[in-house]
Amino acid sequence: MRRLAAACWRHPVVVVLSLGAAVLGVGQQAVAPLVVRLAVDDAVAGTTTRLGWLIGALVGIEVLTFVTAFLRRYLGGRLALDVQHDLRGQVFAAVQRLDGGKQDELRTGQVVSRSISDLNQVQGLVMMVPYALGNIAFVLVAVGAMLWLSPLLTVIALIVVPAVVYVALRSRKTLFSATWHAQQQAADVAQHVEETVTGVRVVKGFGQEGREINGLEARARRLFSLRMRAARLTARPTATLGAMPLFGQIAVLGLGGWLAMNGQVTLGTFLAFASYVTGLLGPARFLASAMVTAQVTKASVNRVDELIDSQPDVRDGGEDVPEGPLAVELDDITFGYARSEPVLAHVSLSVEPGETLALVGTAGSGKSTVSLLLPRFYDVHNGAIRVGGVDVRQLKLHSLRNAVGVVFEEAFLFSETIRGNIAYGRPDATEAEVEEAARAAEAHEFIQALPDGYETTVGERGLTLSGGQRQRIALARALLSAPRVLVLDDATSAVDAVTEAAIHDTLKAVTAQRTTLLVAHRRSTLALADRIAVLDGGGVVDVGTEAELNERCALFRELLAGPGEAIEDTAPVDLASAELWPEVAPEEPDVPNLVPLSEATEQPDLSPDTIGTGRKFGLASLLRPVRWALVLVGALVTVDALSSMALPALVRFGVDDGVTRGALGALWVATGLGAGIVVVNWINARLETVLTARVGERLLYALRVRSFTHLQRLGLDYYERELAGRIMTRMTTDVDALSTFLQTGLVTAAVSALTIVGIAVALLVTDIGLALVAMTAIPFLAVATYFFRKASSEAYAQARERVSVVNADLQENVSGLRVTQAFTREQHSAREFGERSLAYRSSRLRAQRYIATYFPFVALLSGVAQAAVLAVGAYRVANGDLSAGALLAFQLYLGLFFAPVQQLSGVFDGYQQAMVGLKRIGELLTTRSSIVPPSAPVAVPSTLRGEIELRDVTFRYEGAATPALDRVSLHVRARRRTWALVWSAAPARPSRRW
Repeated sequence: MRRLAAACWRHPVVVVLSLGAAVLGVGQQAVAPLVVRLAVDDAVAGTTTRLGWLIGALVGIEVLTFVTAFLRRYLGGRLALDVQHDLRGQVFAAVQRLDGGKQDELRTGQVVSRSISDLNQVQGLVMMVPYALGNIAFVLVAVGAMLWLSPLLTVIALIVVPAVVYVALRSRKTLFSATWHAQQQAADVAQHVEETVTGVRVVKGFGQEGREINGLEARARRLFSLRMRAARLTARPTATLGAMPLFGQIAVLGLGGWLAMNGQVTLGTFLAFASYVTGLLGPARFLASAMVTAQVTKASVNRVDELIDSQPDVRDGGEDVPEGPLAVELDDITFGYARSEPVLAHVSLSVEPGETLALVGTAGSGKSTVSLLLPRFYDVHNGAIRVGGVDVRQLKLHSLRNAVGVVFEEAFLFSETIRGNIAYGRPDATEAEVEEAARAAEAHEFIQALPDGYETTVGERGLTLSGGQRQRIALARALLSAPRVLVLDDATSAVDAVTEAAIHDTLKAVTAQRTTLLVAHRRSTLALADRIAVLDGGGVVDVGTEAELNERCALFRELLAGPGEAIEDTAPVDLASAELWPEVAPEEPDVPNLVPLSEATEQPDLSPDTIGTGRKFGLASLLRPVRWALVLVGALVTVDALSSMALPALVRFGVDDGVTRGALGALWVATGLGAGIVVVNWINARLETVLTARVGERLLYALRVRSFTHLQRLGLDYYERELAGRIMTRMTTDVDALSTFLQTGLVTAAVSALTIVGIAVALLVTDIGLALVAMTAIPFLAVATYFFRKASSEAYAQARERVSVVNADLQENVSGLRVTQAFTREQHSAREFGERSLAYRSSRLRAQRYIATYFPFVALLSGVAQAAVLAVGAYRVANGDLSAGALLAFQLYLGLFFAPVQQLSGVFDGYQQAMVGLKRIGELLTTRSSIVPPSAPVAVPSTLRGEIELRDVTFRYEGAATPALDRVSLHVRARRRTWALVWSAAPARPSRRW
């Protein structure tokens, strides 16, 4: 948490102003009961001479509170968003600097989870800090005023403080451990979604949708059980911390009433004291909630810090690559991805400037590993790699990677235009240079045939293009960068033979001018090589020309002796026994200070098929399957609200029937009833916490599984349109927002709303005249609410759309990290990511500005109404038209009315985010698949035999002007033959038949 505090202090002006506004604004609220005390004492004494001045002072306090509350909320929200933006940038920068070894350990879903869920948790805590400090200031001022009014009453009221501290300290480590394990499992769920979405072609190609759904369901069940364990562990301390101040209030009622009966304190002092104790209920509940939030956030901060602190093993050198043509030398190098299992052992090779060396060998011989060592994605364990005569470990990474261009076997494209992908390494390249590179890679013709030509935006990873098209764009990208050393790792494996021959003609001219290293998997590639190195078992078997190796190298002859173009010897695989889809248990990193916990075993027991089955998906249809559980939760919420409203009524009974009449028995009856209500409230709060969590987590479990199941039903066209990061946002950010609201916000809103309604009824029952005065603020409140909801809903929708762009950008940059590093685009990517993050921050800050204006305005209306009630009530008490107990109860009720309004202000932020998230999830669930299910489906036999026929098939990708297949007919008869489809890379021509 020290790191989080340091992150906040990077914005010292905002920190000081927000905290100062919180302390001043909430602290000055503690002065109001002293003013009320003077007005009540004057009224009881039958005078109102100072009433006008006192009411003016109260109104002035409320106006100042409005100004400071606006500053606290707006600046506090800005601080939270600034810290979140800073940490998001640090996470991105940390990922960008990871080397090959750290990238191998990297789990994209974990990174995305930490940058979404964990950073949202951090934002929520930072936003609470100014208000928490303001509450602390209120407590200090209130305690000071209480000590001044009556030291004895203060001791009685605060006797529960040691118990509060004890409960908080005792539960701290347990809550941290429980929430940490739940956060880790949430990240594992995100990881599963990410892997399945990015690997959707493999999943669908092998028909493994059911397997992936089962995997997600198992992880979601585990997440449910862990979060329910955390809820059960949270329930007791939360209920205890909420009940302690209530016990203090009851103690004040008994002792304060007795002191008032004996004339040791005035009724005004008693009211002020009761107001202070009532006012402490809100801060006590808030601080109890903040304590739980702090423990959850501590786990999130640890996970974020773990990623930010990760350092690469490959360290930057201090020299630039020498000028001119470059030779490459591998000098007795040894390397293994695990040191105990070397992939290359004592390998020595040299490539002269302008020479092309091809690497061939058996599978696993280390050919592709050489292509990763040269640009220093990894460092050798022994020996040295030299470029231009200089050990690569002494060279600056930026200089080395500018000099060494790599075309990977798997061509990764970013979700931007084709022009942007080709010019990725040289953003300043002219159009003519881009087209020249595309022509050299034989890509210009198919690019021109696309609807928007070079301005065509490719899908994520270039999935809207064929494998051969992606490879040609990746090759053009490398050629445009004009590296002095070119590394080609089977860069034409996915193109047809005619196109490959044309590319090779260009490459012969290109490689003649630079040092080239080829990783060859096909015979045709060898025509480009001046010399060939044969590798086997991590060592060099022989080096020479193709003719020399044919004459003297038996392994080379064996590699070329096989059928077809492949020259890589692969070991046979026993498909009957091979485990193609192994289950891998998620690794859980070691974190210190985790305490042992009971086993989490509770299961959700809710079918995902029951979620949102109505005509229109929304909150009502989402809650329908758990409506009876919600009824029970609603009953508990009602008990919570009634217990809060019962205490002022007991105060009135104790004052009017006990203190005023000198009836000690009535006072003790009121005190005893109050103690009983507090016990009921403690039991109720504990049950409410667990049951609310169970309802929320059951719904979220079912919603996750149903959303994921629907994703598996959608066709590939959906994944080509939607970025994986946007899909991840729906499955993480939107679901998390809904989770927070269902488990905390919904109950808080229900309690607050019931309390407000109940207080309104109690006010009418207590005195209808004073109630009418208090309710004059309602029309103003209704108008303000209308405009606020309209403006804030638009801001939240925009913010959610922009955060999905941020998440998509992060996910794509993590997936394409090696390409980014190969073309030294880390700073450019970080700058673009930062701009997107800032755009989200600005829209989110606009929503925060609306919140910072509306809710302080509501509090101002409440305060002004309270001042008006005091003015009318004090005048009536002085004239004998109203009892002192009724005025005391009325003031306490209005004090209780203020706390729920403030609680609703905190809930509304979560409500808006949850509703936007729910809408986006609903859009996903109502998306129809392009794959239309058959009207009369036929079961697939266990063994497929027979003819295959395509009859006049036409197919066009969405948005494409030219069909990919146009009236194609193909009839494969039931014979033991293998058919090969050979197709030109040119645009499809009409009616091909076999």
